[in-house]
Amino acid sequence: MAAGAAAVARSADLVLLVAAALTIATGDLSDASVILLFITVNTAVGVVQEVRAEQAVMAPPPCWRTSPR
Repeated sequence: MAAGAAAVARSADLVLLVAAALTIATGDLSDASVILLFITVNTAVGVVQEVRAEQAVMAPPPCWRTSPR
């Protein structure tokens, strides 16, 4: 399921990149900059989520942690 979601996200980014390129080609740099900013923020949020998910998977469950007595 996650691989399918990643493929959709990549294809959405590809569509946005094409839209940005076409917007630049038409000379509307302000719209292109907004599209590129969205792609950048979306990618950054995706990376942060992926890192947090990996950390959560690698962390031991609470019942394994020892507490000082």
